[in-house]
Amino acid sequence: RIQDKYRSEVITKPEKTSFRLVGGVDVAYSKKDNSAFAVVVVMKVPEMELIERVRSQGEVTFPFVPGLFFFREGPTIFKALSRLKFVPDCFIFDGHGIDHPKGIGMASQMGIMLEMPTIGCAKKLLCGTAEPVDNGVGDSAPIYNGNIEVGRAIRSREGVKPHYVSPGHKMDVETAVKTVIDLLRG
Repeated sequence: RIQDKYRSEVITKPEKTSFRLVGGVDVAYSKKDNSAFAVVVVMKVPEMELIERVRSQGEVTFPFVPGLFFFREGPTIFKALSRLKFVPDCFIFDGHGIDHPKGIGMASQMGIMLEMPTIGCAKKLLCGTAEPVDNGVGDSAPIYNGNIEVGRAIRSREGVKPHYVSPGHKMDVETAVKTVIDLLRG
């Protein structure tokens, strides 16, 4: 119901098409207990200079349900974000944006809550279909949900599975893809 409520607030037009400071967000889980660990890095682009790194730990209180990662990882991510001294122009989340069964994955929900441009960059395709991707670094192929392009599969290195990039909030497919491809260095 929460996703249904906020889906109409997702903006798929960018306010900006290039970003000087980009934040990357990921969450890992303890193998020993019910802990989650969020890490946020802020990079200066194009220099690829690390500006800031923060982390947080929290208890996982929501079950593993594909499509509902915002509810599982969000509390720990917000805790880490509250520690940032630098506010990036855009965040990239390890999760989905509009390439989501309800059109509002974690990157979209975080973007709405933060009122910022966000991108989803996931390791697995949650819904839709992706066309085959060539093997070169930065090669991409569209992801379609029905007949609507909701993202692109992007090859980050030769010989590895693609990442699935989709706009989160205040973002379009072209800007999301360009931003991620520009970061495939170093």
